[in-house]
Amino acid sequence: MPGLRDYPVYVNNDGCGLAEKLADKLRGREVEAIVSRRIPSSARNVVCLGIAGGQSHDVAEATELNLDAFRTARNVAGTMEKEGGFFLTVQSTGGDFGLSGRAGHQVWSAGLAALAKTAAREWPRAFVKALDLDFSLSLETMAECICDELFGGGLEKEVGYLADGTRIAVGLAESGPKGEQEKGYDTLAPCDTVLVSGGARGVTADSLLALAKKKPLRFILLGRSSLTQEEEGLSGEEDEKQLTRLFSERALRLGESPAPPEIRKKVRALLAAREIRRTITQLKQAGSDACYLAVDITQEEALQRAVLPLREKWGAIRGLIHGAGVLADKRIKDKKDEQFQRIFSTKVKGFRNLLRLTEGDDLKLIACFSSAAAREGNIGQCDYAMANEIMNKVARQQKKARENALVKSFNWGPWEGGMVDAALKKHFASQGIALIPRIAGAEFFAEEACGANPREVEVVVGMARPGAASFMAGETREFRLHLVLEPGRNRFLEDHQIQDHRVVPMVLVNEWFHRLAQSLYPGLPVSHGEDLRVLKGVRIHQLDNDPRTLVIKGKAVRAEKEQGIRVHLQVEDPKGAAHYAGQFVLGKQAALMKPVDPPEHGGSTPWEMERARIYGDYLFHGPSFQVVRQLHSVHAAGGVGRLEWPSRKERDRDLDLATAPVLMDGGLQLARLWGYQYYRKPSLPMKIGRFCVSPKRQKEGPVHCQLTVLQQNKHKFVADLAFFNREQACFALMKQVEIYFYNTGL
Repeated sequence: MPGLRDYPVYVNNDGCGLAEKLADKLRGREVEAIVSRRIPSSARNVVCLGIAGGQSHDVAEATELNLDAFRTARNVAGTMEKEGGFFLTVQSTGGDFGLSGRAGHQVWSAGLAALAKTAAREWPRAFVKALDLDFSLSLETMAECICDELFGGGLEKEVGYLADGTRIAVGLAESGPKGEQEKGYDTLAPCDTVLVSGGARGVTADSLLALAKKKPLRFILLGRSSLTQEEEGLSGEEDEKQLTRLFSERALRLGESPAPPEIRKKVRALLAAREIRRTITQLKQAGSDACYLAVDITQEEALQRAVLPLREKWGAIRGLIHGAGVLADKRIKDKKDEQFQRIFSTKVKGFRNLLRLTEGDDLKLIACFSSAAAREGNIGQCDYAMANEIMNKVARQQKKARENALVKSFNWGPWEGGMVDAALKKHFASQGIALIPRIAGAEFFAEEACGANPREVEVVVGMARPGAASFMAGETREFRLHLVLEPGRNRFLEDHQIQDHRVVPMVLVNEWFHRLAQSLYPGLPVSHGEDLRVLKGVRIHQLDNDPRTLVIKGKAVRAEKEQGIRVHLQVEDPKGAAHYAGQFVLGKQAALMKPVDPPEHGGSTPWEMERARIYGDYLFHGPSFQVVRQLHSVHAAGGVGRLEWPSRKERDRDLDLATAPVLMDGGLQLARLWGYQYYRKPSLPMKIGRFCVSPKRQKEGPVHCQLTVLQQNKHKFVADLAFFNREQACFALMKQVEIYFYNTGL
């Protein structure tokens, strides 16, 4: 992470010993680390620990960790916004952010990840990430994982470490088409009782009506609004503006002078009551029964008392829909504790109380109205995002406990209407974000609640714009990372020396760029790389073993042609001198290999070059790069050779990387040998026009590489390189590779 050694790293004292373990490890890596009960507002580097100390702690303690983390973020928000730094949240919800549903009580601390994602949006100068560590890991291992992420992590927003130490990243996968209802799931039957919070108004009411049209049900609607009676002289059709005028005129006639806020409150209460009555009427017209209870769902005893009469009348509850929620947007630095608690409690405490109320019921359906803010964060909505993220993960836990129930948590993008007023609608339009039509959104809910795609619990729903990979991946993102090269310990440098200098291989830069692009959006596969250029190669003398710091700068923008994301990348030194540049494109699908004719191994002209002279006289590469095993045929427009790793160990290490860089370098070595064959000069690649590799690349056996020379003169040649597996299928391509001849005095 940038600035890791430039400023102290503050770690909040978790009281479990992890903070001290982490601080000791950071100090061992020459980083100043300070453990503190309260992080100072001037802190530039912060590790925010949110681990309660195992699964034995209760729900209340785990829930409180969210407020503690929010307070820490608020305290440093001003500095992070203005000056940057890094902010790392650490939770323990199974190492997979609660996706497996086995986080225990710690699931109620899952909001930390959403806090990090919101902070990342509000603090564009800062580097923000969420980390999840499996609770079975020792404190020693946890501290080591945090250090590894600080020193070697990528651009992923959410990274987890599982019990076996496996590092994972969280992304989005596109849902399949609506499937047939699967056996083993109990769906709601006619006249089943469904308990609904926030269901009498807004988009939740629209969704209930769509569900009621599919099957008649009994709905217990819960809300904070009271059923205000209509006043005399009103038609029942007046809008907010008309009611405000009528109430003001009536007050004047009676000699009263209520303040405008009082009138607005009265008007909104009447409009809310009208909407509730209208929802009840529409549900009954659709063949369902409905009853409304005015109750605060955050008050458990009051909730129990309110529901009891209807439970006795209608019987056991078979469905639970949690749609209640409120918004009060403020940036992290400006949000007060009481504001946070109001937004947070409606979702979190409300859901917990509803689950307690129904824990003895055989629920067939649990459906949560969550928000895309939980998945991506949203400026001004840290509390709302955190609360919805907890709800998402509690839903997954419920699914694990109630295997036959249909459990859904809908992470809705913005709807037309709903909580989206005119100002918000204008804002979304400026961002290029399409709104979910109310009819379409309601119908989607009803289909899912009736059993469509029953295995999918946490569903992100939105309208994708034309030319976008998804409605979640449209914004421009910029980043800056530090890369530290340690010459004496880096095999890529030790085995890639020209004369007395180590030279950073082009394939290593390609690997860096590929991995960074993928880490931006783990759910979008990398399609291909473009225009990778050497601007000024990094050369390190063979006697110089001092660490060398490089800066990787990048910018991700929407790529409409590819329906994806284009990531522009550049490697610079700390003074800003550019060394390498390139682009990678992420799209809905991984790169598809265009058909390439397999190579003819026994061409008319055998490639006669003494094997003993290949490495030493012609190629400068050390042992780990020595993959050219056999030269088959050669001609003035290309050649064919066989590549194979020096050992199984080298093969496994290469295939553990994203692009198999050693194997790819073998193709560039083949091109260098061709240059010797026809021009008697050494050469180096300086540009790769396009690169793509299949995720199902070569695993066993030899690889054949076909070199096709497209242009050539005494200064350079341009070639394509195609890599074929033992089934003669092309699994990697380098197109328009520019290779320049040079004098041996380089």
